[in-house]
Amino acid sequence: MKKVLIVEDEEALSEIYATAIEKYGFQTTVVNTVAHALDNLSKNKPDLILLDIKLPDASGLVVLQKTREQYPKMPVIICTAFDQEKLEQTVGINVLINTATDYLIKPVKLNDLTGKIKTLLGQN
Repeated sequence: MKKVLIVEDEEALSEIYATAIEKYGFQTTVVNTVAHALDNLSKNKPDLILLDIKLPDASGLVVLQKTREQYPKMPVIICTAFDQEKLEQTVGINVLINTATDYLIKPVKLNDLTGKIKTLLGQN
């Protein structure tokens, strides 16, 4: 069973994501901080990461950077409330192009989210 790590600090939102993703047979783990994400990454090696940028203890980009160092090919989907312009200004378009696999702007359409995950994990 493919594993998806959801890094999201809004509990209700992470539950919605997990429920939608699990319907397609994926195992989900939800964490709400960068520290927990990095711990899970090293112990459980997920197959894909769904990553919020704004987290309570640090930027989610720390998780993206560490993921790329340890697992360069692991899919990472950034899921953020920043609109595209704000995201590109804050994160930098080069970061998105060169490190994140894809990104979605909140509010996320669950069909878009699950479609991207299924494609990236080979279920389409």
